Formats: sequence, structure tokens, C-alpha cells
Amino acid sequence: MALLNRGGVPYLFVPAPLALGLAVRSRQKKVVVLALAPLLIFARLYGAYFVPRPARPADPPDLRVMSYNVLFANNDVEAVVQIVERYRPDLLALQEVRPRMMSELSERLADSYPYAMAGEYQRYQERYGTTAAFSRYPLLARQVLDLGAERQAIVLRVIAGEHEVVFIAAHLLAYNMQFVPLGEWPQAANQRVQDQNEQAQRILAEGQREPADVFILACDCNSQETASSYLILAEYLTNTARSAGWRWSQAPPAGAGRDHNLLHIDYIFYRGPVTATGVYTVDNKGGSDHRAVVADFEY
Repeated sequence: MALLNRGGVPYLFVPAPLALGLAVRSRQKKVVVLALAPLLIFARLYGAYFVPRPARPADPPDLRVMSYNVLFANNDVEAVVQIVERYRPDLLALQEVRPRMMSELSERLADSYPYAMAGEYQRYQERYGTTAAFSRYPLLARQVLDLGAERQAIVLRVIAGEHEVVFIAAHLLAYNMQFVPLGEWPQAANQRVQDQNEQAQRILAEGQREPADVFILACDCNSQETASSYLILAEYLTNTARSAGWRWSQAPPAGAGRDHNLLHIDYIFYRGPVTATGVYTVDNKGGSDHRAVVADFEY
């Protein structure tokens, strides 16, 4: 079931409209009811992405957050800088940052983001990169959070407007089953599920340890919305893509689109007295295989 979740649950519902059409054609009420069941399940899981909401005022956001997996093999610092400078987030989370890119980004972005921190470059991170966080706001505190597997998370505490914000940049364990012998898949998949769940729990525990007004998590979570690690996070935090949704007559920023990818694994979660007014994915990948996610908030 874990691997089925990884394979893309939305695809399982593709035959549902055809099944319903055949059921209606058969004119058998019991068959129609059975054929409706998968469509109702789909609506329960993903309906938030298809229900339009009224447009909000087009005022500049009080707080903008970006989460961007730059890809460990990406050496195009200029492209990454251009994306950051174009959308100008107040808080920025980067994943898979290698030492050279972190050094160059820290230098290039120093005027706009004087406060930055990256995880330790241990043996694994030297090859695949680590997690980093940047802030326009002065820091009350910062720390590296051990997630127990692979990359660490970065925790920043800032004052944004009149609110104290805990901002966590994280990158959960990837499954990478292609590197596991086929006979070891059941055991490996079970272990990865447990590790991801533990990582999600550690993130929530840190956010609740010394609660602030606002808690924001920017995460390459390597899990879709039916995965257990996602559900652990979503029980306490709100996914901006679900809460902001699709708004009438409210176009995304230039060069970006609405975050309606049902297979996405990059998220910005939040909790507290803020409202997510929009969430977008940047069209230009900047040399990565991920699109940066941008979320706007108002107090």
C-alpha cells in the first residue's frame, strides 16, 4: 500500500467516469450507486482543488514564503537567484543545496536575505545536498533540527509584522526504491514509512515545543496527500494549496501557475492567525526537477 501511494493514487480513479457511464447505460440502480463510490472518494480526497473560491483583494501579501528544491546536481546559481529575486519571498526554504551553491547564494542574496542557515554537510549531504533557510527578518533564534534520517531541518524564529513566526525548512526521506533489491522492497518500504512518520512527528514536536503565533513549514515532503507522513502533518497544520484553492478572477503572479498538481510532494503548511491568500508554482524550474512553491499570507 505504501508503494501504491507513491505510484500516484489519483490515477486509480481514471476509470471511474467510464464505469459510471456504463452503469447509467445499464439502468441498474445498484450498479450506478457502486460506480458513484469511487467518484465520491475522489471528491473527498481532492475536491478542495476543484471548488472555486471568491477572489481576494490584490493587495501585496503581508508575508510571502517560498519552498524550492534546487536539485543537488544543479550548478545554475544564476537561475536560482533570478527565481528568488523575481518573487521576493520573505522566508525562503531550499532543499538539496550543496556547499558551493550555498556559499554563492549566501553571497549573492546577502543584501536581501542577511539571515541564513544550512544543515551540516555530512557524508550524505556532500553528494545530495542539505536543507537551508533564508530570512529578510532578524532572527530571534535559529537551530539545526535532527530528523533522524538523512537531511536535517532548519528552524528559524523571526518577528514578521507583529507576529512571532516559527519557520521550518525540511526535506523528508526519499523512498528511492530503485536502489533496493526487489526482494527487500517490503522491508525497505516499511522502514521508509516509519522513518518519514518519525520525521513528521519531530517537526511537529519542535513547532509545539515553544509555540509562536505562527508556525510555517516549507517542505519537500517526498509524500503525496494520502501518505501517512502527510496525514500526520495535516492533522495539526493546514496545507496552503488546499486552503487557498482556486479563486475566481485572481491570476497567479507572472511566470507562475496555481498549485493544483494532485501528485505534488512540495508543500507549504501553516498554523496560526494568518490566511493563505494564494499558492503558486513557478514555471521556470531554474535547472531543477522541481518547481518552486510560493505562498502568500495576510494577517
